[in-house]
Amino acid sequence: SRLQLPFGMAGLSGKRLGLVARKLDLDIDGMRLGRAGSVSLAGSRAITPGGNVAAAISYGDITAAGTGTVTAVCGEEVLAFGHPMLWTGPSSLSMHAASAVYIQEDPTFSGFKVANIDPTPIGTITQDRMAAILGVLGAGPAAGDITSKVRMLGKPARRGQTSVNLPAWLPEIAFSHILANQDRVFDGVGKGGADFGWTITGTRENGQPFTITRNDVHVSESDITFESAWDVVMALYTLEQNGVEDITIDTVHVDSVLSRDFDRYRFTKAQIRQDGAWTTLTRRTRLRLEAGTRQTFRVTLRSADHGTLRTVKSLRVPRSAEGRRGSLDITGGNGYASEDAFFDEGAKTSAVGKQTFDQILADLEAEPRNDHVLVTLGFSNNRGRVIDQVERRYRTGLVVDGGTSIRVRAIG
Repeated sequence: SRLQLPFGMAGLSGKRLGLVARKLDLDIDGMRLGRAGSVSLAGSRAITPGGNVAAAISYGDITAAGTGTVTAVCGEEVLAFGHPMLWTGPSSLSMHAASAVYIQEDPTFSGFKVANIDPTPIGTITQDRMAAILGVLGAGPAAGDITSKVRMLGKPARRGQTSVNLPAWLPEIAFSHILANQDRVFDGVGKGGADFGWTITGTRENGQPFTITRNDVHVSESDITFESAWDVVMALYTLEQNGVEDITIDTVHVDSVLSRDFDRYRFTKAQIRQDGAWTTLTRRTRLRLEAGTRQTFRVTLRSADHGTLRTVKSLRVPRSAEGRRGSLDITGGNGYASEDAFFDEGAKTSAVGKQTFDQILADLEAEPRNDHVLVTLGFSNNRGRVIDQVERRYRTGLVVDGGTSIRVRAIG
């Protein structure tokens, strides 16, 4: 059987590290997750036979690495571990000097080193084989950069930086990086709000660069630093697993302003203007709308601190929808399941499955913000596919939860 390699991540507490592993469903075969330390050492001079060496997936604010023993040094080449790190064959991990604090005995598996790791790469691990890993002293591998600027409202910002050597690990490391920086600034686990923006840059299969930028607002009743980090991670997963082009993500930058204030709008009522009066819509309502006509809707929201907000939106029923059935969906941007206050805060439109990478980028940029009210009128063909759809959005400034869905038929 394969040796279980102790795998450390510096930058997160043990409790938060476990939370990240559960959220991302990390099942790291052959590894035992734990904390790692970070310290400046003597660089390549510390690499000697019988000494310590670390192989890292990432380094910086979040150092994800395994530590082992140097077997032999031949010129610029370093043979180490006597077992694999990730067992990928060819590798692009970064190599780091390490200092063992003590040997932790393990009655179930083998003992392992508890170590501090120098955050500066001293070379590249080029081979990750069953018998050993092989590193070359010198420059580290090309890495994607994650940077963040996080502050409490009205306070100075803390800036963070993490380099990620393996593109497939970038979403997980980005989540850990953002959580670690926000935890340090927020200094606690609890409810609050976040004004959260991010920019992702990368390179497409044809060598052309791409950039996508999003800004949004978030609230949480229990853990704002954790919950606000999720949207950018989902965007990274969507890009990395797009199934259309082989892309490279070069940089991820996050700008976050946190507060302990908690407030949001909840959907309370939707109405339609008919015969000069407002008629309230419920789930039992069956609307018959004339194709080609303009219809006006009023949405009522309520907030504990900001009171009642009403917004009016008009949209035209597509002429091509005549005779078709569909639905009128009035929703908060934060997602909903029904007007019975069952809310799905993670409900977002998936961009995966589109035909081109341009469409994936466009869908990610066009996703509604959490503070939007969306009024969407859609009609389906006989196969249930939406073929005629119009939508209007209104930005409220606060996260909006809840909504309703009404059955509609377009008549002539």
